[in-house]
Amino acid sequence: MKEKLALSNEKYGIVGLTGHVGIAHAHGANNYQQDDGGGFCAAGTIVSKALGVDTRVREISCTTEKITVKLMGGGSASTMPRRRVTPQETAMMKRAEGKDALFSQGVAAEVFGRVYGQGVAETAACFQAALALSVLDSFKKADPDRVFVVPESEENAGAILGTVVEYDGIPVSVVMPVNFTGGGLGPDEDYEGNFMHGMKGEMMKKIGYPLPTIVAESKVFSVLSEESDHNRFLIRYSEDKGDPSVAKALEESCKDLSVPFFVRNDLLNYDADSFQALSSKFADKLEKIATELRETEISSVKVRLVGELAKLVSEDAAGFTYMSRSVFAQSSSPGLHPGTSAVLSMIVGKNYIKDHVIPIITESDRDDYVRVILSAVKKLAQK
Repeated sequence: MKEKLALSNEKYGIVGLTGHVGIAHAHGANNYQQDDGGGFCAAGTIVSKALGVDTRVREISCTTEKITVKLMGGGSASTMPRRRVTPQETAMMKRAEGKDALFSQGVAAEVFGRVYGQGVAETAACFQAALALSVLDSFKKADPDRVFVVPESEENAGAILGTVVEYDGIPVSVVMPVNFTGGGLGPDEDYEGNFMHGMKGEMMKKIGYPLPTIVAESKVFSVLSEESDHNRFLIRYSEDKGDPSVAKALEESCKDLSVPFFVRNDLLNYDADSFQALSSKFADKLEKIATELRETEISSVKVRLVGELAKLVSEDAAGFTYMSRSVFAQSSSPGLHPGTSAVLSMIVGKNYIKDHVIPIITESDRDDYVRVILSAVKKLAQK
């Protein structure tokens, strides 16, 4: 990128950027699949350029209890899968040395084939978390005084980074949440996006929030994929609960850069009752399976029922377990602070999933995210 990126000497930004990674949040209700680290990868690329930090993996070491990832940039992180680490898993993970930890879900998928949450594939989830957390640690070590890192909460094992970078003279407050549940059980994303609460909210105040904020999000296959043959950026916002000026800056940037996109102002749902109803519907399905299991004595039926249960837990459960009802009511699913933001995500084309099964962000995707974001930052700074 030609424009200069550096760590800013300003305490506060005038524009905000957030990009989270939901560890192992690869599936959800209504048959969607995603790489939920797209925003983290884009925001992290910008911070890595500003700090001059190398985010490639230098070394991976494991015991039967713990996974440790060390990066070229000097940071490291350790995670502990609930059901421990096998020697075979250790050998597989070491193949990721030299890979870029910013692409955490993609790197984990290269090693394990795919990533499941909800406690289904704990080693893969913990490996992804160690990659992402080691990025935060590398950034913190590069400038401990101007890079802030706080834990998600007492319940979670993730962390959230905040700092102010300068882009062409514009101070930008960047927030990078790693949403991770210890043991590899995730995702729990109460601390995603730019929603300000808890220790995250206090840290965000230190760098100038609330601000007009670009919330960079995931690369997704969903029902919207059926509308196009190719990948497109999706710009989402709410007229009354978001900031239309952020959406307009993103829209103009996509046009200027000739990047395929579409805009929707009707997709952000704040209906907490409907969100909570997903838990009840899921419980009904569990009860039906439990009833059939109690009544059958046939092995083939038991195997089928347990297989249905595994699919529900590994995929559908992520559609409602990722956020608390009270947080959803205030912030919607991307974690949006009221009146401040618009969301940039990527929707894959309808044929993508036939070959790829689960979306994974590529370097080209990341570069497009960064180009759109930096262009939008300039437009917002001029308002």
